[in-house]
Amino acid sequence: MRLAKIYDYQDAPVRGAGWNGRRGRRVGSSEGIFGPRQCGRRGSGMNNRNTASTQQGRRWFLPVSVVLVTILSAGLALDWLVARDSTYSYLKLFNEVLLLVDRNYVEETELDRLMEGAYDGLLASLDPESEYLTNEQYEQLMAVPGPEDGDVGMELSRRGGYLFVVSVVSESPADQAGVTSGMRVRRIEGISTREMTLTEARLALRGKVGTQVSVQRFPGVEEEMLILERAHIRLPGPVAERIGRSVVLRIPHLSPGAASRARRALRALDGPVTGTFLLDLRGTSVGQYEEVARMASLFLDEGEVGRIRSRDGSEQILEAKGESLKDELRVAILVDRGTAGPGELLAQALRFRLGAEIMGSRTFGRNSLQEFIRLEDGGMIRLSVARCLGPDGESWEREGLEPDQKVDGDPESSEDEDSVLLKALELLEREVEPVLKAA
Repeated sequence: MRLAKIYDYQDAPVRGAGWNGRRGRRVGSSEGIFGPRQCGRRGSGMNNRNTASTQQGRRWFLPVSVVLVTILSAGLALDWLVARDSTYSYLKLFNEVLLLVDRNYVEETELDRLMEGAYDGLLASLDPESEYLTNEQYEQLMAVPGPEDGDVGMELSRRGGYLFVVSVVSESPADQAGVTSGMRVRRIEGISTREMTLTEARLALRGKVGTQVSVQRFPGVEEEMLILERAHIRLPGPVAERIGRSVVLRIPHLSPGAASRARRALRALDGPVTGTFLLDLRGTSVGQYEEVARMASLFLDEGEVGRIRSRDGSEQILEAKGESLKDELRVAILVDRGTAGPGELLAQALRFRLGAEIMGSRTFGRNSLQEFIRLEDGGMIRLSVARCLGPDGESWEREGLEPDQKVDGDPESSEDEDSVLLKALELLEREVEPVLKAA
């Protein structure tokens, strides 16, 4: 099985239309949601439709109906039908609904918009990460940012209909505006996030450096409107420091190269890395699962870190391979709601393999892997094709990881003080105090 990559869109794999014998085709055409200003949503307004486009949709309607039945009748998808006996009846029902809408809806309809709505609804019923993209959206999403390309530094997902902030990049415009993990986003540029896919929202937040984008928090009163100025986003690297008798290693992301940079940061510390060690994974949601295995090699000489399991049950084992730190380390891991995906795997792997204690609050709960699969017309679907499991074979999808010890911050602490980190260190050092005295 080829390992899928997730959350690092610059390196996301693309499967061709002929992959595994499956081919897709979208009827009609549509311009991407975002033009040069990268805002708005798909399709023109209800009262501002292009008549020629509508007539073209009419000409396409009969072929769509015929093709749906002809393909099935000809047995071109026989293997699919054998596996799913009800496929024909569902497609027949879909064709009936499409016909009724086209003939009876109160306003003129455009077939391309109806079909795109069907694609969106189908994929949205699976999970928040699966979605349909036009070719233009895909190209915009995958474009390497230039010096003038800005963003606001928010990692998004969807929970309960609206968009949900998973994590925030440190020192980004979103961070400076006080956006935190768990914040629900009601509108972006005045458009309800219920009407946006994840890609549409991500593209809406992008734009030229120095331009502004409005983000309305839930529940959406006037005072909750944030105006964010886009900036060039750079993910910070790992940072190692000594605080009291402990070493703290902050891992903001798990993109390629993060493990080697973390090792260099630890070697740059004065003196050996011994005693209590706190791995700070708060807000760590971006990266690749392969890099998790490399990061775990800082603590494990060898052995399983996790596994990628596909639908057919095949697995790819992620293993630690390398020089670990000294055995006398007492390791704990600090997590929060913004710890997701690769960050959750690293925490679970070290808890299971090393006996590391997880501190903080419950994590986000995301362990699916996506691939982009190209359709015949150039569009794409982003589809969850596998799950990453811990070395114990357990999944944390949606539920997240429950910490061994809950740690809350001090509400009376100053804004510059990381009260959660200081409390976690206090608890960690208190636990090892009897051991140090006995030695």
